[in-house]
Amino acid sequence: MHTAVKGFASLYPYRVFQASSPHYANPLGEHPARNEELQKWAEASYSEAADPAEFLSLIDSSRWRAPDVFIFRDATSEDVPEGNTAPGDRDEPAAGVNPDDPNAGDVDAGFGTRDELADHDDQPIVPSEQDADYGYRTEINVNDYPSVLNVRTHELLFNPAAFDDEALWHRAEIGPFVVLTRA
Repeated sequence: MHTAVKGFASLYPYRVFQASSPHYANPLGEHPARNEELQKWAEASYSEAADPAEFLSLIDSSRWRAPDVFIFRDATSEDVPEGNTAPGDRDEPAAGVNPDDPNAGDVDAGFGTRDELADHDDQPIVPSEQDADYGYRTEINVNDYPSVLNVRTHELLFNPAAFDDEALWHRAEIGPFVVLTRA
């Protein structure tokens, strides 16, 4: 299963494609390489793998077992809020940081303030020609140590057309989520 919604994996011991945090990921799980794989799949879903059969072939060619289930947030609906949909990512101060301190988050190495660091990843990672408000949204987390906010969340968009074949994928809408299961 691939999902960026941590709660799903905590309800039942599903085998997830990617650990939710790079800090707690087993090094043998190759967290950075799996992030690159997810990004490759997302980008290809808007180009050479936009066809569902080609997309399935692409994910099956991965060196890791491909997910049988994807749980996305649906950005094709007008009900989805704009921007990062993960709760609390940027509105809460980092642990131990006084939010009233104008220098909160400053790092001697020149990494910038907490607010400057939080601003760099507001847009989903999608091919430049693709509309950033259309697609199935998921997230990847990147280790950004030694920054004050040492885990960065980047959104990925997947093309819904890459899953639009009932012979290959079963689709269910549950609240703000789209659950895609291999047929």
